[in-house]
Amino acid sequence: MSATRTSSGSFPWRPGNRFRLLNDGSEFFARMLEAIDAADSHVLLEMYLVESGTIAERFIDSLARAASRGVHVAVLLDGFGSLGLALADRRRLLDAGVQLRFFNVLGLRKRLANFLRNHRKLLLIDGRVAFVGGAGLTDDFLHDPQSGSGWRDVMVEMHGPVVADWQRVFTATWKHSGGQ
Repeated sequence: MSATRTSSGSFPWRPGNRFRLLNDGSEFFARMLEAIDAADSHVLLEMYLVESGTIAERFIDSLARAASRGVHVAVLLDGFGSLGLALADRRRLLDAGVQLRFFNVLGLRKRLANFLRNHRKLLLIDGRVAFVGGAGLTDDFLHDPQSGSGWRDVMVEMHGPVVADWQRVFTATWKHSGGQ
C-alpha cells in the first residue's frame, strides 16, 4: 500500500495496528480518562474545543494526578477553541506541573491568520495508545441516550505503529507552538 503524504512526512501503512471505535462521550471519555490514569511515562493532549465544566474538570483532575506521579504531561490547545476554558482551570493545569501551550493565539495584527485553526482532537499515552476523533472537552458531548440531549460523536482508540505517527504529528505542532 502506498504512503500517505502529510505536512509531517510520510505515514506508510504497517501491520500490527489495532483500532476500536468508541461511541459517544460516556464511552470515549471513560476510556480516555482510564488511559491517562494508567500513564507512567507521558501524556500528550491536543484539543481544539475545550470549555470549563464537568468534562474539563475530570480531565484536569486526571492530568494533574498524572503529573503528580511524575508523568510528563503536555497539553496543546487551540487559541480560539479554548477561549471557554476559564483562567482558573488553566492555572490549575500549570500549578499541577502540566506543560500548557496554545496554537495560534488570536491577535489583531494577525488578521486573516487568525482563521488558521487546528481542529485536531488527539490524546497520546506512553507511545502505546492514541485516541483521535471529533469530540472536544466540553459538556456538550455528554450525550444522554434517554433524552437525546448532547452532541453525538466518536473517537477511535488505536494501538500499534500508528501511534508513533500521531506522536510525530503532535510533536511538530508542539514545536510550532513554542514547546520543546
